Amino acid sequence: METDAEKAAGSRLDYDLMMAEEYVLSDVEKNFILACERGDLAGVKKLLDDYADAPSEKFNINCTDPMNRSALISAIENENFDLMVLLLENNIEVGDALLHAISEEYVEAVEELLQWEETNHKEGDPYSWESVDRSKSTFTTDITPLILAAHRNNYEILKILLDRGATLPMPHDVKCGCDECVTSQTSDSLRHSQSRINAYRALSASSLIALSSRDPVLTAFQLSWELKRLQAMESEFRAEYTEMRQAVQDFVTGAVGPCPHLHGTGGDAEL
Repeated sequence: METDAEKAAGSRLDYDLMMAEEYVLSDVEKNFILACERGDLAGVKKLLDDYADAPSEKFNINCTDPMNRSALISAIENENFDLMVLLLENNIEVGDALLHAISEEYVEAVEELLQWEETNHKEGDPYSWESVDRSKSTFTTDITPLILAAHRNNYEILKILLDRGATLPMPHDVKCGCDECVTSQTSDSLRHSQSRINAYRALSASSLIALSSRDPVLTAFQLSWELKRLQAMESEFRAEYTEMRQAVQDFVTGAVGPCPHLHGTGGDAEL
């Protein structure tokens, strides 16, 4: 089933195409993009060497294809590790590459991007696992690396991010009246609700519960009750919260086995 992160990315396709059409690739850039898409490492290296000092209007390593993908994103999507390293060594803009690597569940790319960042990090700037560059991102602002990894329920990537200190706080209450929530609700109520859904979908991931909680079963019970409350309070998103609650129940059933004293068909836990 398509996740909210994927839906959000898809909804921006027309915008991305429009932005890409505003910039016309030079012949050199067309060859560069094509070589990257084909995985022609030698060809890419030659172009980078030949046009290292070329004016930006002739060659810009950060150019994008008609789908608004940079060479780095193309390398990640094609799981071409050597090409990705070559591009990073030539100072290509990283942008939201970490999110793309997580979306593709490309663990080696996630590790390399984080290691590259450690080597090139500027003091005072947030790390990409904390705050992704949104200037050209195809992901909505509420999708963080940790949330996306949880949506994929990828244990290995989640552990990498959590070990670095990434966190996912509980979303504000539906009736929260803080300035942030009021502003978000007023400007785009649908996006505000979808941001909450994205957060709870991440919190419901079995891998995140297992990795981040001292008592995963207790956490799952508490989360299930919260999701039940949201089912009633946000009736227009009942299906989404029902799906998440079922995932949490499945996690508990898998962790402790069927619970005959709890309500549910065949003894499965009804939290």
